[in-house]
Amino acid sequence: MQIRPAKPLDSDSIVLIYNHYIDNSHATFEVERIDVNEMHRRINEIQAGGYPFLICQDEDEIVGYAYANRYKARLAYQHSVEVTVYIKDGFAAKASERCFMSSYFPS
Repeated sequence: MQIRPAKPLDSDSIVLIYNHYIDNSHATFEVERIDVNEMHRRINEIQAGGYPFLICQDEDEIVGYAYANRYKARLAYQHSVEVTVYIKDGFAAKASERCFMSSYFPS
């Protein structure tokens, strides 16, 4: 598995993973699916803010993604981030979650 920064062309695969969670869980707090353009906008916004948006790739398949974003606007939270991870349905989550966490918090 490889972890790398998300690219614009990854939006297609990322939105499929995300929409699965909209349809099948409450994890996203969204009730309507989003399209590729909206996912592309979100990726750009996070990366433009200086935060990482990473994908986990198993050979040529994107099997998950993770990003960090500002936690809260108050000055006391300036060094805090919220980390979000989504794994493709049916893929072994534990291995890819460990890969993402080691990318954010290297030993």
